Amino acid sequence: GILAEIELLRVVVALFNKLGATEKDFTININSREILNALLREIGIADDLLPDVVRCIDRKAKASSEAWDEMVLQTGVMLNQLTQLKNILSDNKAYAQAFEPLLKLARAYGIEKYITINPEIVRGLDYYTGLVFEVTSCVGTLKRSLLGGGRYANLVEKFGIA
Repeated sequence: GILAEIELLRVVVALFNKLGATEKDFTININSREILNALLREIGIADDLLPDVVRCIDRKAKASSEAWDEMVLQTGVMLNQLTQLKNILSDNKAYAQAFEPLLKLARAYGIEKYITINPEIVRGLDYYTGLVFEVTSCVGTLKRSLLGGGRYANLVEKFGIA
């Protein structure tokens, strides 16, 4: 649950701090596949389209706005849903409210300054089910990904190993 998630984020911060990095050097971008999927369902995106839409979100930063719109529409998403999807991805303040319990713990542990809510971080693999994160460099012109991961409940079952 949430305690395991905050502990993972604490370990990430401790690792980078041990390497000499500060909050000026890196940020942990977080999202939740569970929250994102719920919001996608609320705007009428069917469950069978979710994996393709999430993969499009994962590619958003690498595509032009027009190319990304076309990519999303090709999944079967309707134009009005695309508009709503763009609103979800751009309204970080409203989106961040869902993370308040996690952020409250982050404040208590003194790591909130490292965390950014980013609805576009989805980790493109379908097996992620909850919190996902990507650590990115804040130094230099290249904002490189340094580390990433997330929760994947039922992964063993997904591959037929039980």
